[in-house]
Amino acid sequence: MSGNKASMPTARRGFGIVLIGQSIYVIGGGNGSLLSTNEVYDIASDTWSTKAGMPTLRQYTMAATLNGIIYVIGGATSNSGATNFTTNEAYNPALNACIPARYADSKK
Repeated sequence: MSGNKASMPTARRGFGIVLIGQSIYVIGGGNGSLLSTNEVYDIASDTWSTKAGMPTLRQYTMAATLNGIIYVIGGATSNSGATNFTTNEAYNPALNACIPARYADSKK
């Protein structure tokens, strides 16, 4: 890669990030406020687009993919990162929608 690339639309830290094919998904994070924002970068076209947000505001989260589904796991519910939680959610890029995450909540 060389040269300047398109800037991420929402500045943030502590986000979950995954790669599916030629798309980089950046979910949640914080920028003074907690975010549920879901943005995707298309590597081939060097463009960003906004997708359906996650139900829970969170930062310092992890994200992973399995069978084309993005799982957003845990995170912090405060700007200081001092309050952690165990809520896990799933996003289906093909549907551009959050979906029920069977067995995704660590309390089950």
